[in-house]
Amino acid sequence: NGYFYNEMQDALSNGTITLKALVDLSKSSNININVLTHLKAARIKNLVASGVDFTSANEQAQKELLDAFGLSSHIKNDVSSISMTDGTDEAAALIAISSLILMDRSDAELAEYIATLCSDFGELGYFSSYTKSQINDDIYYLAEDLPNIKENLINKYQSLGTTVSINNLFRHIDWNNDGTAGNEILKEGESVIAEPSVVEIPADGGEFNVQITSPIRVYLESQVYYFTPVVIVPS
Repeated sequence: NGYFYNEMQDALSNGTITLKALVDLSKSSNININVLTHLKAARIKNLVASGVDFTSANEQAQKELLDAFGLSSHIKNDVSSISMTDGTDEAAALIAISSLILMDRSDAELAEYIATLCSDFGELGYFSSYTKSQINDDIYYLAEDLPNIKENLINKYQSLGTTVSINNLFRHIDWNNDGTAGNEILKEGESVIAEPSVVEIPADGGEFNVQITSPIRVYLESQVYYFTPVVIVPS
């Protein structure tokens, strides 16, 4: 419980927030508490209440949580072992989801939203269609903020005397909602090739074919531009 650094706004929070973790301390005494452990804790409590033993409930809640965010192939360790400062892909995944939940919400809105996520996920083991719709809306607006978020965190820790590295955040968001985060992002050395790369279209239009070669699924957006002729008359 306490104040927190908001990497979206590059500022300390005005209010406090409470996050939880449910862990077996006989297996590890080095515990990190974060938004993922908080969501997972809500699910564990419901599973244990229904008669599932803690170990099985912990494993099931972890799998369901990672599946809900498309992170099953990104995070292998218990989420309570992950810190933002680790410099790993797991740390980047935590930062990405933390930022997705923060967005531009006020402290009060954030607390209310996290409570909604916990209630939803804790009961179902996934997010309801309404909550998923909100997450998808947030994802749409998150893309333009991720570079700033990375820079904000690096600068914040540097001001505290700690040097941190942060891996690519874009790879840890499920941009197309297909259940796998990052499969929409090109890996280093990969590229999308369009042949021809430039098409000159006459005023009367026509039909044109472009061959696209890509190692990932490509989404195309059509944009229509209207130009108004301007006649300049010499004075």
